[in-house]
Amino acid sequence: MRCLDHRNIVRLLGVAALEEPVMILLELAVNGSMKVSVQAHSW
Repeated sequence: MRCLDHRNIVRLLGVAALEEPVMILLELAVNGSMKVSVQAHSW
């Protein structure tokens, strides 16, 4: 995954898995989430 460097790929910054719940830290998606983008279009 480290070799993936593209403006359309959100970067994984970290994982906290020592206790529940497991948490992931992702780069901020400035233009909103993929869910919002997909719902905005009627494909």
